[in-house]
Amino acid sequence: MTISGEIMTKDERLEKLRMQIASAVEKDKRLDELLHNCKKEPERGDIYLFDLDAIPKDVAVFWVILHRHPKDPNLFFTVPADTNPLKGVFDVSIPSMALFGFLVLRLGQGIWLPDFVFNPPQRVGMVETLFIDRAQFIMSRIAKNEWIGSDMQQATEANPDYEEWTEMLDNIHADMMNELENQLVLKQDKEVAQFVLWQKIARELLKNAMAKEALMKLLLLATVRQRSQILSDSRTRTSLDKSTNIHQCKEGDDFEWALKNVPGDGCLVIYDFKDDDLCFIDTAETKKVIRYTARLPLGKHNLKALWTAKSLFEVSDEGTTDEARMKIISDNFIARLEQINKDAHHDIIYYECEYEVVEE
Repeated sequence: MTISGEIMTKDERLEKLRMQIASAVEKDKRLDELLHNCKKEPERGDIYLFDLDAIPKDVAVFWVILHRHPKDPNLFFTVPADTNPLKGVFDVSIPSMALFGFLVLRLGQGIWLPDFVFNPPQRVGMVETLFIDRAQFIMSRIAKNEWIGSDMQQATEANPDYEEWTEMLDNIHADMMNELENQLVLKQDKEVAQFVLWQKIARELLKNAMAKEALMKLLLLATVRQRSQILSDSRTRTSLDKSTNIHQCKEGDDFEWALKNVPGDGCLVIYDFKDDDLCFIDTAETKKVIRYTARLPLGKHNLKALWTAKSLFEVSDEGTTDEARMKIISDNFIARLEQINKDAHHDIIYYECEYEVVEE
């Protein structure tokens, strides 16, 4: 080892080691701060660590988000990454100077993953935009058949050690696909169960005079109003009554309701009114376009939606009987409405539109 052509002394080697340790500690501190302050939602460059059966115990395989799907914001193209220095034609290295340290992105084993698989506790780091941009550039070249890699990368493809490594990555990729299918099944079952429970809760709330009174008061206090409209395109079955500018549909028809400036976090609840009487309550994901189903009775419906920073309802597991449980849920709902009425008018956003249910 030399410095300016001279052999390093023991003290100089120690000093260099101290500097390397200090640099590593500083990087860890910066990474911890970034992870602590980042959003809960997955982002481009995030690094996740999933517990998959196909990963050997002595191997660490991470998953790095390269980009979001251009047509579906809930899908992310994610590639496996590891610290094996062997690099084939479709691999991109992240240098040790990077925040998370040395990694090799395996672009050939990429997969589209939905947002619900990315749990915040599984996020262990992030890759700087500079390196993600380079990986995306190479991906675009690969897609156009314009990427051949370096001579060394091409030679690595025939290396038995590399072939063994890529075989392991193929198994991990298959395991991730199986895990994704399992989570989709569980999520679907959970969503169905949640929907059934919420419908039951909504029916009980509609019978509760105090809940309806508190809700009507909240709707009257909602002063920050945003534009919304019913969308009519090839995916919907509604038609527009040009004389009234109200969309007409039959019972059970789906339509899309576009909301403007919906915040990312919070609670969005839909209220369906007929002749100033609340006839249906539903919940929806906090997003810009809501899929809604037209409901009886026949005639014009006033559709309202409230976004609140605080959740308006909470599914309770308390109560020894179904009736007792519903009472707890109703009481909590009323209490939260009253609290928002008192303290959080500025945390309410209000939407409204009309649709008409016509006979078959």
